Amino acid sequence: MKRWLAVLGLMFLAMQAKAADVQIGNLTVTQAWSRATTASGQTGAIYLDIENHGTEADRLTGAETPVASMAHLHATVMDGDMASMKMVDGVDLPAGQTVSLKPQSMHLMLMGLKQPLKKGESFPVTLQFEKAGMVEVKVVVEAAGALGPSRQ
Repeated sequence: MKRWLAVLGLMFLAMQAKAADVQIGNLTVTQAWSRATTASGQTGAIYLDIENHGTEADRLTGAETPVASMAHLHATVMDGDMASMKMVDGVDLPAGQTVSLKPQSMHLMLMGLKQPLKKGESFPVTLQFEKAGMVEVKVVVEAAGALGPSRQ
């Protein structure tokens, strides 16, 4: 009986981890996460992976979330030893490839947070794609200094 319960528990965890993946057309959005913020923090970021399983390129063109006044696509740009963020109008998603929005790289910048982002909580973000359309994705909030999602 214990073995059976253990197997059921593992199956449930596997389904939970997979439930975070969202499919829209030929695109799969996976591993959407953010870092916890301070109580007075006004900015945050969302990181995720987008797999394009199709034969045509697509493009991520925007996002919105109820937890922030604005969500913009940003890229981290290096100028010598100085890193700065630059707003971009979209992220290309080449056919047959995976594009990662991650720390110190491309990301969704959240500005005007309406509440602190707390570790263990989650919130929705709606992504807008040029061809595939709009899709809502659940973002899991990790620890403030996290370098990636805790669930793989």
